[in-house]
Amino acid sequence: MDKNLRLLLVEDNEDDALILNLHLEREGYNLQCCRIETLEEMERQLSTEEWDLLISDYNLQGFNGRDTFERFRKQNIDIPFILVSGAVGEETAAELMRLGVHDFILKGKLQRLVPAIERERAEMVTRRENKAYLEQLSKAKIIIDSSSVVLWEAELEPEVNIYFCSDNISQYGYSPCEFSSYNEMFKALTHPDELKILPDIFMGYIRNKAARFSLESRYVCKDGSIRWINSLFRLIESTDKGKNLLQCINIDITERKSFEHELITARDKAEESDRFKSMLIANLNHELHTPLNGILGFAQVLKQTLQAEDEIEMSDSILTSAQRLQLTLDSVMIMARLESGIELSESNLHPVNLSAELEKIGSLYRKKYGLKEIQFSAQIEPDVMVRVSSKLLNTALGNVIDNAFKFTDKGAVSILLKADKNADKPFAELVVSDTGIGIDPANLELVFHPYRQESEGYTRSHDGLGLGLPIAAKILELMKGSISVSSVRGNGSDFTIRLPLLLESEIG
Repeated sequence: MDKNLRLLLVEDNEDDALILNLHLEREGYNLQCCRIETLEEMERQLSTEEWDLLISDYNLQGFNGRDTFERFRKQNIDIPFILVSGAVGEETAAELMRLGVHDFILKGKLQRLVPAIERERAEMVTRRENKAYLEQLSKAKIIIDSSSVVLWEAELEPEVNIYFCSDNISQYGYSPCEFSSYNEMFKALTHPDELKILPDIFMGYIRNKAARFSLESRYVCKDGSIRWINSLFRLIESTDKGKNLLQCINIDITERKSFEHELITARDKAEESDRFKSMLIANLNHELHTPLNGILGFAQVLKQTLQAEDEIEMSDSILTSAQRLQLTLDSVMIMARLESGIELSESNLHPVNLSAELEKIGSLYRKKYGLKEIQFSAQIEPDVMVRVSSKLLNTALGNVIDNAFKFTDKGAVSILLKADKNADKPFAELVVSDTGIGIDPANLELVFHPYRQESEGYTRSHDGLGLGLPIAAKILELMKGSISVSSVRGNGSDFTIRLPLLLESEIG
């Protein structure tokens, strides 16, 4: 026990006060004592200072110990109050103890004083701790009762018996007084479909002595509405009562379930929409390509069989227009598939020698644009490896290089491939440069938007739907790559493609 003692002493006899102080100091107390002689001074000291103990004589000038205790009790201060007197009858002492005086000590028996002080101070600490605990419980009860969380506790032997439940169980419309037991109430709340299966699941956890488990179920409120409940259980074994206990927290998850249902419904609708879109794309692809292939085939036959020069010229026009329409249709179909949410799995990606692919592409473009007043050059670092879909990669690279030639009437188109193995994330970089018409800086991002071109409308100088670069960008994004552009109007453009580099250690 703490030997520091702040003592408020109500005593009008200075010698008696001195004897009491000396006795406490001999017992080892570090005493801080204030002696007072009037009730008014006692009230002032109690209201302005903190004290550990109040000791009062019984017979005082103008008042007695009963008066002192009555004034003390009105202050509502929780410290021990001990009366010390020379001679008081047993009946008076007993009555004062019934009123609430903590102890009564005769001045001739001060050896009883220290044990009484220590006992009462210990009880005071316990009272304060209990009071604080009850205040916390009261606050917790207020919080719980004002929330949707329901607490309950049950004994498990000889059978499950719910003996406590928080008051806010009434949020479901029922009152515990309507049932003979909490067990009956929860049986009435649980959805009939779940009453068929939940008891077996619940008892399975109990038999296996699961320390913690949870169950989701539906409650049917008194008004017929359905609430989803997540019950969190905690098993407590070998309690003081000698019985195992089960504690439960019921959390209302109705809003979460509703949100999950909305998400599932939205997902199903989106999947149905995607299936419809995929089917529509496939049907359109078939219905448009079938007659177009017929036009292309007959145009080629006509070109080979016709003799008259003007008829050959018309067949060439039909063939060129049909080929342009085929390219346009292919681009639209590819963009539609990309926008419908196509995904690439690891099985679609394979190690590809980007250097070798570019050598092949370079040969094709030298033949394709050999007669045009454009110089084509390629600087290719050997054996640059990437993990990609070869078909999609060739589509993306073809669109970017085609774009360079398309907007360059004379000058040069070049490709530069290099690998950066020292970056935090090693990458392969391909730069496609041209000396063509260039792009206004304000329109740089526009070139990657589907169906948009810097020059738009019927008066534009170059044909096409504006899908080549957007298709390339989407394909590269699918393969965890990127594309960017830098350009100045009239001074050509540089398109930079980056793809994750495949290191030798990753090639299996």
